[in-house]
Amino acid sequence: MAHYAHVNSENIVTFVTPLSNDIAVVDGVDDEPKSIAFLESLNIVEGGTWVRCSYNNNIRGRYAQEGDVYDSSLNIFKMPDDIKPFPSWVMNETTGYWEAPVAETPGYIWNEEAGEWQQPPQPEDFPSFTWQTHWQDGVKRPQGCWSPPVAYPGTWEYVDGENDGKMRLYVGTTYAWDEASTSWVEEE
Repeated sequence: MAHYAHVNSENIVTFVTPLSNDIAVVDGVDDEPKSIAFLESLNIVEGGTWVRCSYNNNIRGRYAQEGDVYDSSLNIFKMPDDIKPFPSWVMNETTGYWEAPVAETPGYIWNEEAGEWQQPPQPEDFPSFTWQTHWQDGVKRPQGCWSPPVAYPGTWEYVDGENDGKMRLYVGTTYAWDEASTSWVEEE
């Protein structure tokens, strides 16, 4: 299924719609001109133009969203300037996303004044927590985080997670962290 974004005269995305393969595909090949002609014939919106976008981000940068900008010179959809997270961040001209000037450290937060990724502050309600980059069994976490200093006593199994990563799924008895005793307590 193809997706198309309507772009107004100021290159702002105003509308995004899927288009059935019955319309978009001819002889097994995506027919962009035919799809655009079909969308124009519907008179859904006045003026502007239709530009194909990809839900899987495999063409024209990011998946177009209402309010995004279509940069015809780069042939990508990109995030608008007014949602730039920090003044130092730059537009990735391939992906269409704002990025920090320094590679991201997973689990850390951006500090604009220092110009770097920093470990987030320790949660005030959990003074016993320590910063951890590995699970208690030595497996590297997808990102660092504040966690109890004592390993979770329950059992888990690794299952496929997002972005081809592994995710822990806890099975059986569940436990809750008790900060007062700095231990895990079986939940009822």
